[in-house]
Amino acid sequence: MGLAAIKLHPQYRDQYVPSGKPDITHLVFDIPAEAKQTIVAPFLLGKYSLIDRKYAEEKFNKLNDKGETVGNYLILTKDPRVLDYWLHVRDLYIPEDQEVWSKPEKEFEIYNYPTVTFSFDEQKFQSCTSEFK
Repeated sequence: MGLAAIKLHPQYRDQYVPSGKPDITHLVFDIPAEAKQTIVAPFLLGKYSLIDRKYAEEKFNKLNDKGETVGNYLILTKDPRVLDYWLHVRDLYIPEDQEVWSKPEKEFEIYNYPTVTFSFDEQKFQSCTSEFK
């Protein structure tokens, strides 16, 4: 998909080149309120298994080009192979109610953090994720 087609997306807002980084172009999109609650908030909190299942199934590759299961998908689904890795390779037990990977480090996941802010309705997040618990 080319830039012209991307600019036609209804959520597209802007593009800019970060100061001192002429080889990088950032595209700015609106994130719908529901997606902030069901996708972005769980990700930022490290609650990967609570990311909207439909979104995860549609947007994350399950297999790579070699036919192997992709690590991100294993983490999103709390696949037993990840638990097995932690237990047998790293000698670390992870209780079933815990995620199988650490919270993202916002400094590495969000460009220009901490000047960028993100907020969400904690109550809404708790109510929309309670069905997954």
